[in-house]
Amino acid sequence: MSRSFIKSLGSPVLLFAAGVILLGLTYVLVQAGRVPAPVEVPSGLPVFSNADLTRYNGDDATLPIYVGLDGYVYDVTPGKEFYAPGGAYHSIAGTDASSELRFFGGTIIREKYKIVGTIAP
Repeated sequence: MSRSFIKSLGSPVLLFAAGVILLGLTYVLVQAGRVPAPVEVPSGLPVFSNADLTRYNGDDATLPIYVGLDGYVYDVTPGKEFYAPGGAYHSIAGTDASSELRFFGGTIIREKYKIVGTIAP
């Protein structure tokens, strides 16, 4: 190996990049092992199939916008700038987004939005 290659391994930029990657991996691993706080679920909620849920994707402005997460349906209409068409998260509106939100975003939805239903098994 050349000396310049070995010397470059100790460069500040490379060390910084390695640190950022290590912090990112640590965050993902911690989130994966994190148990979400218990959710307070009102009784008598409607049950939505995946087909039912697709109606609530924000395309019809007269309907609320729903997102499914871990067996529950959340009303994300208060955040419609994110979930309506053109919003950054429109792709998960009207879907069971449990797998998409497993590591990032699920906690925010659980804490910020109201449960309005459950997802049919």
